[in-house]
Amino acid sequence: MTMCLKKLYKNHLQPQDIKFPEEILVKITVAVVEALKYLEDEHGIIHRDVKPENILLHKNGAIKLCDFGIAAKLSDEKAMKSGIATMLYSSPEPFVIQNDSPQLSSDFPPMFQDFVNQCLIKNFRDRPTYKILTDDPWFQLHKNVDANVCKNFMCLFAFLATVNDAFILGYAGCYAACMTICTAGGTVVGTAATAGVGVVAAAGISASACATQCAALCGPTLVAPV
Repeated sequence: MTMCLKKLYKNHLQPQDIKFPEEILVKITVAVVEALKYLEDEHGIIHRDVKPENILLHKNGAIKLCDFGIAAKLSDEKAMKSGIATMLYSSPEPFVIQNDSPQLSSDFPPMFQDFVNQCLIKNFRDRPTYKILTDDPWFQLHKNVDANVCKNFMCLFAFLATVNDAFILGYAGCYAACMTICTAGGTVVGTAATAGVGVVAAAGISASACATQCAALCGPTLVAPV
């Protein structure tokens, strides 16, 4: 199972009032910066259309950057100066923007705020290079974060996305199925909640963490997937 971040959030998390955990956002940030640095260093290419629709999260924890339709070679001056990109996610260089740069919420740790805010500097001459970003203390601290955090999250998402039978089973059945998937540490096939769909379980997540997350997923706010 692979899904873009926009669809994952809009169709499956937002209706449950669930937000991406900070550790997942950290993993995504590190992976995207590494991917963009690789493209520039090894191939002389800039992506030019980084947005949630073009970031994929796989059930095995892998994060991938996709859709190179408007990518351009750094050596291609004409392409580099073109303003083609998704407007909402475009860099500010092609536009006259008077507002201050957006800032990451203070709900996040100061080092994470500082790292992201560096990436949001309007003047590209003041914006850090990928080399500076990957040498940043925050990046160095998190570059080897365990991919299991994504596996665990995708396990719970897989349950949420296939949980239709839980509305018949009620809270107890929903919770039991979720705990089975979350704590199994392998592949669960054919449980009532997954309706025969194989799901990679959340290897490494504690039983207490599973209990907390399953209680939240199967609680009173549970609504039918779109």
